[in-house]
Amino acid sequence: MKSLLTLPDSDVQVWPSYTDVAMNVILILLLYLFTQIVFASQSMPCQQEIRQRMLAMRQVVEKAIPASLSANVSITEDGNLQRFTFADRVLFDSGEAALKPSGTEILRTIGEVFKTRVGSFSQIQIEGHTDDRPIQLGFPSNWELSSARATSVVRFLQDTSGLSPDLLSANGYSQYKPVDTNLTDAGRARNRRIEIVLVYSTARICGSAATP
Repeated sequence: MKSLLTLPDSDVQVWPSYTDVAMNVILILLLYLFTQIVFASQSMPCQQEIRQRMLAMRQVVEKAIPASLSANVSITEDGNLQRFTFADRVLFDSGEAALKPSGTEILRTIGEVFKTRVGSFSQIQIEGHTDDRPIQLGFPSNWELSSARATSVVRFLQDTSGLSPDLLSANGYSQYKPVDTNLTDAGRARNRRIEIVLVYSTARICGSAATP
């Protein structure tokens, strides 16, 4: 009796051909590109909305800041972040974390603007930065000074401007995120700064049409 089990002929191809593999790769690539196009078409209106909110905020703040103090503030946009950068001298005396009169004036102005436009952004992050010179008096190091300054701004915005504390956070970065060299007086002056960062969350602003 002949066995019903037969081995495949030697010329039968068991593995997929090169053409089959190539076609599968092309189909996967096309699916990926299609997904990216769909996502981009959904997120584009969201990004436009965020840019419009940033532009409106910039215009209102620039108009509200007193001319005598405007040179001490710069505004930049980076993706979903809008940074209001303050030279430390307008807010604090050297080595101090208590706000100066000029500091309370400009923060009161900024806080009033933020309060009226609270729904246009998602969070307010306060960042304290120093140069690399060691602290002489008052604080153990630049870590404590930068953190104390950021906290002073947070407390002022909460207590005086009435901004909700769940919008606010304070972070001290000491000397470790410089924007200029610490080898010159001008560079060190730029590094000593407070940054108020408005976060525009795509998830909260645009809902399911975008990712966080």
